[in-house]
Amino acid sequence: MRILRLAVLLFLCSLIPMSLSAQQSAPATPTSGPQSSQAASLLQQSVAAMTGGASVTDVTMVGNVTVTTGGTAAGPTTAEGTITLVATAAGQSQITIVLPSGTWVTTENYATSPRTSSLT
Repeated sequence: MRILRLAVLLFLCSLIPMSLSAQQSAPATPTSGPQSSQAASLLQQSVAAMTGGASVTDVTMVGNVTVTTGGTAAGPTTAEGTITLVATAAGQSQITIVLPSGTWVTTENYATSPRTSSLT
């Protein structure tokens, strides 16, 4: 369970479109008041505690997923498969869900302006 929490936190941290190493070497700059600087400081401390101070660049997580849909009059239907979450320091993320009925992939690029995304 601890590994899962670490993986989720690292994945979320990697979605932030700024370098963690730059945040660790410079003091946090508030963008909208004291709450954002406090949040940035807490995030820096959390990441440093979990990684031992090592720089985090890319994150990949793999797991199992159960998808429940509305189904039919007989009730909801479920399907089990795998999920892969990938995030890079370059600002890209991808979610891949593989089910017996097919594969769902969504890709986001936070490094571009405007942000681009695709679903296949």
